[in-house]
Formats: sequence, structure tokens, C-alpha cells
Amino acid sequence: AWVSGICMIGLFAAGMSSLASVTLIVGTACVQDIRNVMGQPLDARQTIVWTKIAMLVYCALVFVVTVKPPAGIVELTAFSGAVFGASYFPAVFGGLYWRWSTGHGAFYSMLAGLLTCVIWRYFIRFDVAGMRNIHEIFPAFVVSIIVFIIVSKLTQRHAPSAERLGQVFRDSPAAGAAPGAGTPAV
Repeated sequence: AWVSGICMIGLFAAGMSSLASVTLIVGTACVQDIRNVMGQPLDARQTIVWTKIAMLVYCALVFVVTVKPPAGIVELTAFSGAVFGASYFPAVFGGLYWRWSTGHGAFYSMLAGLLTCVIWRYFIRFDVAGMRNIHEIFPAFVVSIIVFIIVSKLTQRHAPSAERLGQVFRDSPAAGAAPGAGTPAV
């Protein structure tokens, strides 16, 4: 029994270590990457307070999902993979290969991918006839790409400078689209 106990302690330690790092990343990302970008940047003391609040909210959400899971582990894993794929792929791919992409396009495509996954999963897939076999990643991915393109095109005034694009895409801004333009820097 004590060997089983030691193995369980190892599993819980690994889980707690992962939860601690993910919680810190979520709190920091909410404050530094969302709150400070969308509003007036906070000073160091306010940043710590808001990061702690974001971490507490995240832990409460994890607690609720743990106590009352909406599905089994396989279904939750498939759903989280759909959210990640639909939310991040268009932004990452667009940032690497589309010179005209903007940060606004990336942000709103991620938000659209997340919302479409949730709405499709909980309000359409199992409630609308004929939609049961259409996994949420497919409509969310399409919506995310469309939002990325539209918002990026509408927010061109926020696009990186020609000099910065030249650095990233390995060409000079004066040369326009030099050979190799459109390929990411390695």
C-alpha cells in the first residue's frame, strides 16, 4: 500500500506543479497581454493585485469544472484541442505568412474561435437536428479565419511598419517584395 501511496503522491505533485505554472501563466497573460494592452498599463503593485485576482478566478473555474465536469476526459480533451486549434492556428499562421495581418486581427480571431467552439458545442451541436456529427473545430476554425482576415483588413493602420515587416520577412522596405518575401524569418 505504501508503494501505491508514493506513486499517488508523485502524480499529485506533478499535477500541482502543472496547475501552479498554468495558473501563473493565465494570471500574467490576463493582466499583461489583455488588460494592459486594452487599457492604461498598471503600475507594479496594481499588476500584482490584478494578477492574483485573475489567478483566483481561474482557480475557481477549474474547481467548478472539476466538481461538476461537463463531460468525460476524452471529450474534454477533444473540446480543448478544438478551442486551441480554432483559436490559435489562424493567428499564428497569419502572423507568420500574411504580411497584412494585424494584432487586432489575431486577437479577435482567437476570441471568435473560442466563442464559436463554446456556442457550437453547447447550443448547436446537440440541439440542432443534423449537427451532432459536426465537431466544433470545423465551424470555429472557419469563423476564426474569416474574422482574422476581415479584422486585419479593417485595421491596417495598426499593421507593423514596412521596416519591421522587412526585418521579419527578410527584405528591405524600399525593395518592396524581394525574393523570399512572404516566407518567415528562421
